[in-house]
Amino acid sequence: MQRNKEHKRPDRTQNTKQRTQTAGFGFCVLDSLFCLDFCALYSGIFKQSGSVPPQKKGFTLIEILVAITLFTVIMVSAVGSLIAINDANRRTQAVRSAIDNVNFALDTMSRRLRTGMNYHCLTQSETENPSSNVPFPVSPQSKCSSSDQGGPAIAFTAAEYLGVANQPGDTGQSGALAGGTVVYRLGPVDGDGHRAIQSNTRTISGSFATSYTPMTSPDVNIEELRFVVDGAGAGDGKQPYVLITVRGSVETGKGARVQKTTFRVQTTVSQRLIDR
Repeated sequence: MQRNKEHKRPDRTQNTKQRTQTAGFGFCVLDSLFCLDFCALYSGIFKQSGSVPPQKKGFTLIEILVAITLFTVIMVSAVGSLIAINDANRRTQAVRSAIDNVNFALDTMSRRLRTGMNYHCLTQSETENPSSNVPFPVSPQSKCSSSDQGGPAIAFTAAEYLGVANQPGDTGQSGALAGGTVVYRLGPVDGDGHRAIQSNTRTISGSFATSYTPMTSPDVNIEELRFVVDGAGAGDGKQPYVLITVRGSVETGKGARVQKTTFRVQTTVSQRLIDR
């Protein structure tokens, strides 16, 4: 009877498992609802903002054409500027080379005129036959023309021949101021239409060279060469000097892109020997 009165105790382990399963199911339901709510909220935000989630996409044809056009315009402008700079640099180098050539010729003439004496102006026709038209020894002569604008040529006794001879072929007397003669002139027009500064020398043997030697480059066109001599006359109380004026041009480029650059150079040379 006592055993019948005894009742079975509830299985706590089984109840705990049931409660756990019920709770787990509840959490899963809540988790799913949270995910659904979050997705709905996310979709709503993008719908309200008018945007869409980022997607993988390329450039359109219009964008590519605009980019190519801008690149082409920039490159054409850059290449054009580079070509212009290169042409300007080449022209500058050519002009500088020509001016250096003219300056070298002027320095040579100035140095020999400064150390020489007996400056004598000549006309262009007199330089065609210097052996007959240039006196020996050279007689000093001032002005060079009636208008005092100078002449295209000059003859003088060079320093390296001073004190060598009184007449051609005479080398036995020293101290005489007669000797070799140097002539500078404006040369005739060549095949390219250019003119050059030329020189010729009569040595103590008494003869000039058969042809003149150019002193300037063929690329340089000497349009004008003038020598003005003053103070060369004896007893005038002036120290002899020579005023040299050179005017010319340089052409750079080819074809239709030829550019002409003009220049004008002037220098004065005073005789180093004291005029007595």
